[in-house]
Amino acid sequence: PLLQITGSSPDFLGPTHIFSSGVLSVTGSLENSPMTIDLGGFLKGTGIVGPLTNSGTVQPGTSIGTLTVNGNLLLNPSSTLIIEITPTQGSLLQVLGNAALNGNLALASEISGFYGLGNSYTVLTNTGVQSGSFSIIPDPNFTITPIYFPHSVVINTKVEQPFLNFPYENPNEKSVGENLDALVASGALTPNTPLGQAINSLTGFSNAAVNNALDQMHPATFSAF
Repeated sequence: PLLQITGSSPDFLGPTHIFSSGVLSVTGSLENSPMTIDLGGFLKGTGIVGPLTNSGTVQPGTSIGTLTVNGNLLLNPSSTLIIEITPTQGSLLQVLGNAALNGNLALASEISGFYGLGNSYTVLTNTGVQSGSFSIIPDPNFTITPIYFPHSVVINTKVEQPFLNFPYENPNEKSVGENLDALVASGALTPNTPLGQAINSLTGFSNAAVNNALDQMHPATFSAF
């Protein structure tokens, strides 16, 4: 069952418990209510909750957005933090206290768009002490590398095939895209190369704009010369 909290309840000091199969969406505030999530329980939203102990699943945002924990965060080994990303931004879990990271980290089904060769996303911030580390759940489209800072966690996403299933408009664009994917697979095309920087500059652009760029990269463009 789904329960939605949209208002603010700063005077509610009692505990909030999400049992197995329970789903709580918080777009308001339970900022002073200590929260426990059982295995199979699910918390999402863009609001504020109290100190959080999670054995289930937390997904910040109602799409891209920030969920705030007003206090310490404990992610148990069975827990999962799900982060949704777009080509240019991602959801965030903001912790106003210590953060013990003993659970799993996964990406939600990504929003359509062109992701280039990859990007960096801040997925968690903490004002107190950070400890532990995430176990990364493999994603079919990205290689995910977490980087831990004293007060934040950043993930780097590498796209193994930037043009896989890309909606080309003509065979020339398809030829260029497939060759670029082959260069990425061989290690010859990276974000640090000039061509890689050009590809990454298209991140978040429309499919039409990316196809236009692929057209300009094709040798046929210069064949008259």
